[in-house]
Parts: sequence; structure tokens; C-alpha cells
Amino acid sequence: MIQRHSIILWKKPEEKDKDFDEIAKEAFQVLDILQNYPVNYRPNYLTGSDLRDVKEFPWDLEHFRERLKKGLNQEDDHKFYDLGYSISFFSSMNENDSCAIQMRTGIKNKKFYNTLIINLPVSTNVFGERDAEMIREMFQYLVLKYEPFWGCISNKKISRKYGKLWENDLPVAIHWGNYWSKETVESIGQEKIAGMIHENPQASFENGILFIKDTALDVNNHKDMDYCDKWQTRLLS
Repeated sequence: MIQRHSIILWKKPEEKDKDFDEIAKEAFQVLDILQNYPVNYRPNYLTGSDLRDVKEFPWDLEHFRERLKKGLNQEDDHKFYDLGYSISFFSSMNENDSCAIQMRTGIKNKKFYNTLIINLPVSTNVFGERDAEMIREMFQYLVLKYEPFWGCISNKKISRKYGKLWENDLPVAIHWGNYWSKETVESIGQEKIAGMIHENPQASFENGILFIKDTALDVNNHKDMDYCDKWQTRLLS
């Protein structure tokens, strides 16, 4: 059974006075982190390109800036600057090795979030120590640079079990990797989190980043699912 994993980060709306050049530069710097990882995790090709004549995207700030500008949210001739810009990439022509990267940035409307979603390649073995360590590191660097208010490394099969990702200003589920802002940590309670760490030697919590174990939660592993259910109930209810 294939278990698909994604890095999901949500960021609060930008300040009204932040201009496009600053938005584009910050977005580029976040995605530029992926250049430190194997080529099948990088934003190599623009999504939507005709595969018959697809060309590798030239990775530099100027090309990124120009392409992001074309992703302005608009309907006919009306431009919604407060709803920001969208851009998406894929990494490989080989479907199993391809990473899909989607970013919505520059949103200033308080009803919406800026988002970064990285659908990891199917070939990534997050149940093995080497790939799991790499994804853990990637998640931490992205969190530090992107500065979200919430984030996770989602197993899509586990996420479907719990339904929504966020409700009543709290995460709905515990994932393998989690990021919680200071406000979220305060809402959950430091004592509850400390109890989880005490009972599980593999769990770690630092700078708002919680990992349940060294490798990913496995939906086919009853111990993983029992543990996930237990702490989902204790921490988030």
C-alpha cells in the first residue's frame, strides 16, 4: 500500500504595506532551501507546462520574481492583490521520483492563509532512517525560514482518518512531524507535551517542532496508530 506524504505549512497573512519585491524575495529564499537536497526535491519545472516541450526552470531570483508576478489572483480584468500570488513546480519527468511544490504567497486578506505544500516523491522512503532524517531536516529548515503558525508532515491516509487539519484554532491530529506556534503550544499546554515526551523516548520537541519518532508513522503499524490515537485524544481534546 502506497502511503503518500506531504510537508504542509500555513502562514498568517502579510502586512498590508509589504511590497511585491519583498514578498517575491522571501518566497524565493524559502524554496531555495530545496536546492540543498537531491535534484528530485527541487523546483525544476513549472507545473502546467506542455510535457512535449517542457524546459528546466532557470533557478534565480529574477526568473522566479517574473513568474510569480504572473500568478496574481484575478478574475477577468479584476486583480485581487490582497489574495496574493500562486506558483507551482514539479521536480522530475519520472512520476515516482517527482516532487510537487505549491506555494500561495503575498496574501493580505485576513480570511486566508499563505501556504506551502510539498508533496514528496513516492520513491522517498520515510520509513527508512536515511530518507526520514533528510525529510526531518528539510522540515525544520523550511519552518525556520518560512515562519508558519502551523505545519506538519502529513501521511495522507492518516489525515483522511481525522478529516480536517485545523479547527477551533487548534490542529485536529498529531502527525509524524508537527510545528506549533507559541500560541498553539500555550493552548495545548506545556504539561501535556512534556507528558508525551516523558512516555516516548523517541519523541522530541524543540522550538515548536514535535516529532513522534525517528521515522514516519506507518498506517499499517497498529502500535503507531494506537499511539497516534492516544495522543491525539490527550493533547488536542
